[in-house]
Amino acid sequence: MAGKPKILVVGAGTMGNSIAHVFAAHGYVTYMSSRHQESLDKAQECIADAVALLKNEGIADDAYEETLQKNLHPVRADRIPDIAQEVDVVFETIVEDPQAKREIYGMLSENCRADCILASNTSGMDVFTLCEGTVENMERLIIAHWFNPPHLMKLVEVVKGPKTSDATVARMRKLLESVGRKPTVLNTFVPGFIVNRMATVINRELYYMIDQGWVTAQDAEDAIKYTHGLRFGFEGPLALWDFVGLKTTMAVAHEGVLETLCNDTDTLPLGEKLVAEGKTGVKAGEGALKYGDIEEYAEKRSHRVVQMTKVIEAWDREDVCDEPACHDQIGTPMQKTIVADGIISQFEMSEEDLGDFSVSDVACISCRPLCTNKVMRRYHGGPLFMCTRKEATKQILEREYARMHPGE
Repeated sequence: MAGKPKILVVGAGTMGNSIAHVFAAHGYVTYMSSRHQESLDKAQECIADAVALLKNEGIADDAYEETLQKNLHPVRADRIPDIAQEVDVVFETIVEDPQAKREIYGMLSENCRADCILASNTSGMDVFTLCEGTVENMERLIIAHWFNPPHLMKLVEVVKGPKTSDATVARMRKLLESVGRKPTVLNTFVPGFIVNRMATVINRELYYMIDQGWVTAQDAEDAIKYTHGLRFGFEGPLALWDFVGLKTTMAVAHEGVLETLCNDTDTLPLGEKLVAEGKTGVKAGEGALKYGDIEEYAEKRSHRVVQMTKVIEAWDREDVCDEPACHDQIGTPMQKTIVADGIISQFEMSEEDLGDFSVSDVACISCRPLCTNKVMRRYHGGPLFMCTRKEATKQILEREYARMHPGE
């Protein structure tokens, strides 16, 4: 595989078009497929709307849009066999129907190269069991579960199957990081993966408390939003208990909490009741809570996701930079602008300062989401900012390059 891997996204719905958007905007040749031309047309409209949002938020520009349009190739699904041999990674995003997925994977296995990664965006289906006897080279089959909307949400849950190779996991992690995503790896398939298991635990208990009449839905929502909602962006649940102190948290758990928790394993009564009443969530105007205009709510939600992401990324930079003064230098005029692979990277360093590092090496490093000691990055192929301590910066480039090119 020479150069950047080529991507095929199977399915052009809500998740598929957004995943295709992400890769095309980062300079990857990306095929987005659907059985129906009208679905492809709708997908391109959705992508245009998403780009407009990103521009309004100041995290995309005309160059971003041009790169996306240059690299995005909508194709009818019946053309997949014609392009399959040139594709390096496939993301399957079709409906959660076992027979439909089995047919897709059979076709992909038959037409794609043996080293092509086959990744499912399923939110819970055991595709590994499903594809036994259908997919050859099961070591290349993996789950890559994105969150809605993928062009805004950074997390991707990567799930290994019983035969998935470590090399496949490493390739997937590197690919996702190159487009600014935060992959978390689950070493074995368990229903719900990480995030949906935790969401089910929380909502099972909240539904139970509401159903018991102990609290209203709005008060339950506010209790989480104004405590965990404020902290989880910089301090997850494990770190929170560590901060409070495990002696305290364990004592609270044992003082009646554990024994009074909901332990239903077959159903969620309140959830079943709401569905039966047609209160299925935002699209219906009501779920556990009530909602107004759907489009207005979705737009507000996307805006807030962007704003929270900016804040969390700033905190992440603070956490890894050992010199607070380094942050004050961000935004100072750059002395050098280098263009490579469609990515504009701006440096305070001369080519002599870069030493043995090529422009393309540095541009590749600039795409990585990780902010290390003295390196401040902006996503979506934006500038790579470096502080004025050139020797420290060169050391970081050396470390990053060694990690990205092991064995060289």
